[in-house]
Amino acid sequence: MRKRAPWHFERDSAYDLLTGQFGTRDLGGFGIEDEPAAIIAAGALLQYAQETQRTALPHLRAIQMENPHGHLHLDATTRRNLELLHHPEGRDEHTLAGIMDSTVTPMGGRLLRRWIAEPIRDRQRLQLRHNSIGVLLDTRLFETLRGHFRSVGDIERILARVALGSARPRDLTTLRQALGVLPEIKAGLISTEREPLPVRLRRLWTMLAHLQGETINYSKLASNLEVDAKTVSHYIDILTELLLVRRLEPWHANVKKRLVKSPRYYVRDSGILHRLLGISSYDALLSNPVLGKSWEGFAIENILSVLHSRSESYFYRTAAGAEVDLVIKMPSSETWAIEIKYGVAPKIGKHYSQTCDDVGATHKYIVYGGNDEFAVGNDVKIISLTGLMKRLRSG
Repeated sequence: MRKRAPWHFERDSAYDLLTGQFGTRDLGGFGIEDEPAAIIAAGALLQYAQETQRTALPHLRAIQMENPHGHLHLDATTRRNLELLHHPEGRDEHTLAGIMDSTVTPMGGRLLRRWIAEPIRDRQRLQLRHNSIGVLLDTRLFETLRGHFRSVGDIERILARVALGSARPRDLTTLRQALGVLPEIKAGLISTEREPLPVRLRRLWTMLAHLQGETINYSKLASNLEVDAKTVSHYIDILTELLLVRRLEPWHANVKKRLVKSPRYYVRDSGILHRLLGISSYDALLSNPVLGKSWEGFAIENILSVLHSRSESYFYRTAAGAEVDLVIKMPSSETWAIEIKYGVAPKIGKHYSQTCDDVGATHKYIVYGGNDEFAVGNDVKIISLTGLMKRLRSG
């Protein structure tokens, strides 16, 4: 503790020192012209810095006054008892900051600790902060930015040493690396402003409509949306959790065959599917290639709506193309193999019997657009959608 001379705390000398440092005639532009206590405190601090550094401080170019009502004031005792930044036993990894801190730069770590020690009370600022975090999470941009920030280093401290003429060769090398990645960081942040998340989700939803009932190529969708594949996967998770898209997982039993392991996706509401595809009439639907998959998705949604909550649903497809549209494992251990065909004259595929054996089907059905029910082939029943739903309801 070093005692300072009384004149260091005189308002006029502090005012002159600050205006000289900032190269201004007054301090009105900084909002402290009529704040004598703030001027005195800042002047005394600047005087101390100049004496200890024994050099000019050209990097100090402005001053900002913090609103004491803008933050929740936590005294040292409160912060210690809440274990916000420091643990009584010195194990800081068990503090709130230690648990939350996954920053990759010293600057980020210091900023996080300031936010924890001085929680802001301004709801508008809080909302803006939460919105920004939400964009980073929704777009998965934070993963890319973290990779860039690892090359940044502690620019704040480095620039201070550069201004004071005490920078070392390693500092300059780190600064060069940081300046090299700044354009990529800027480009990444700008990309989040080009298209709002709802617009991007709508575009993806439309793309999935064109791929109704198919497995998808995440990389291709990512390229079209100008994001990475992980982001596309996250977006699809959002659409799935909002019940806008159905994810149908592949059958995964060991049948000693090469099986398709990627899920299929369906726009769950057939009316929305047609809207997304610009299909405005029944005649337009009949001439559209999505007709069969539209009926397939409609049938699957209705079938799954009447299943027992403990039932499991899959599709089965081999790399050679043999498939079953819907495989249902009942709580009773029964397995229902359901093929879905549009039209009133369904034909059994040449591999249907074998694929039913692969999944161990105890019930074999082909759902079609007619109303009659009849048996065909080896224990295979042709049935209407409503007829199958009645059977499922009855157990």
